[in-house]
Amino acid sequence: MGNIKIYHIAPALSKTGGGIAEALLNLCKVQVEAGLNLFVFGGDSKYPDESLDINYKTWGFSSMRRLHNELRSYNEEEVILHVHGAWTFSFVYVAILILFFHKKIKFIYQAHGLLASGTTRDKSFFKKLIAWHVYQKFIFRKSKFIISTSQREISDFSWCEPDPNKIFEIPLGISEEFFVPIKNTNVRSTSLLFMSQIIPVKGLGFLLESIYTLKKQSGTLLNLDIYGYGAPSYLEELKSLVIYYGLGEQVRFLGSVKRNNRVQLFDRYTLFVLPSRSESFGLVVLEALSRGCKILTTVNTPWVSKEYNEYIDAVELNVDNLSQELKIYQQSLSDVCDEDNAIRQSFVNKKFNWKVINEQILEVYSK
Repeated sequence: MGNIKIYHIAPALSKTGGGIAEALLNLCKVQVEAGLNLFVFGGDSKYPDESLDINYKTWGFSSMRRLHNELRSYNEEEVILHVHGAWTFSFVYVAILILFFHKKIKFIYQAHGLLASGTTRDKSFFKKLIAWHVYQKFIFRKSKFIISTSQREISDFSWCEPDPNKIFEIPLGISEEFFVPIKNTNVRSTSLLFMSQIIPVKGLGFLLESIYTLKKQSGTLLNLDIYGYGAPSYLEELKSLVIYYGLGEQVRFLGSVKRNNRVQLFDRYTLFVLPSRSESFGLVVLEALSRGCKILTTVNTPWVSKEYNEYIDAVELNVDNLSQELKIYQQSLSDVCDEDNAIRQSFVNKKFNWKVINEQILEVYSK
């Protein structure tokens, strides 16, 4: 890429984490290691990864104005603007830059699943409707190229009427610590593991009812450990559901997990469950798989094609299907072995390594 300047604009980038932050922190690390000339704008006052020496500023009106003045002296061969995320008001400033420079500067847009049709039907529907017509549609339509993480995401944002010639499918990857050799298979917990943002679309209500159904119909007792953050009102709703089903001794809400503790956490469990109603990618599935966990998810995720069948079980999202799969899991606990764990990790490393993915992104930059 020579001396081209790469600007990443991601208002959601912060220490609190989340899918966009996780993806961008890994991408930036690989791009810096590759010697690229990188500048990052995010939501925090400091870059979240303090171990990385990087040019960083908080995204807002003043930083947009300074960047506007810089871009006036550049052309398409000298700079790339890679925009991450959607909806928040600070994307107005992105739209302003695109308004002035889309004919001379290459804008790459990556929504990270936030334009999925399901995300526009939540409680903030009217705010997003206004945002779409004021600035989000303009960003989407005027960007030079659009990066999607999966065919599922492409399908999910079809309502935006994208130009198919502008779309490039490039998956996300996982960070290098997930590829450290796996140990301690024999001391893993038999409890189910859920780790993600705790929001309705993740399908936890279905999972709780499935655990209750197994208990009621066959006396099978499965424990569930839930990690993640969510709105207090929704957490209370789920906890009330646990009490209603009589699962107080089987289900634990264990809070958020620090970024550097995830590998150790996955290594303690045998089965990871993500019963999503919709998932454009689901990075946490790859993280769990790379640490040897068995995976149970739904056909509403990208993990349904033949190449994943050997590693990931994806079922139609309903209580009967989940209950049946969980019963099979309970009966096959003795089948867990080190060799299978190593095979799962190797599969993820070959396909979802950030160094490989960065090369694909650089190809888009160079078009």
